[in-house]
Amino acid sequence: MKITTIVLSFLLLISCASEKPPVDFEKIIFFTSPCFGNCPLLNLQVNKDKSILFYKKSGLINPKMYPEKMDAQENEYYKGTINDKLYNELLVEIAKTDTITYKGQNCCDAPIITMISYYNGKRKYNETMFPPEGAQKLIAILYKITESKDLVKTTKFEIEESEPEKSEGK
Repeated sequence: MKITTIVLSFLLLISCASEKPPVDFEKIIFFTSPCFGNCPLLNLQVNKDKSILFYKKSGLINPKMYPEKMDAQENEYYKGTINDKLYNELLVEIAKTDTITYKGQNCCDAPIITMISYYNGKRKYNETMFPPEGAQKLIAILYKITESKDLVKTTKFEIEESEPEKSEGK
């Protein structure tokens, strides 16, 4: 009877152990480009500590076509934190990105979606106008984060928007 109690207690303790996150996550950066219509420019950074930096700008002016008019547009800067449930969903989807290939042409009037992920000691840069099926859930989570009602307006800050390193492929 003692052995049974010890074994059951051990199994109970094992089942209560916290799960290891699917990736060693540092941060993810997500941004969208302008289009010829009304595509808002979104810039989001989610950090390991669940903090969020987010700013958006009306997409009515394409900065590449009309750089002199960019100062007339106001950015809206926000900060906040992501809830545990959404954060865990984000980690699960980021873990899947190693098996996703981003191909295709950036051909039309649609925003280009860029994601820069830092996890498992590496930096992964993906840019596409038409994300593959396997990335749709990750992108939906990132959009959901930008729509959070819990974000608080804050002062100006910068979010990385750099190109991929030469050793990386798109």
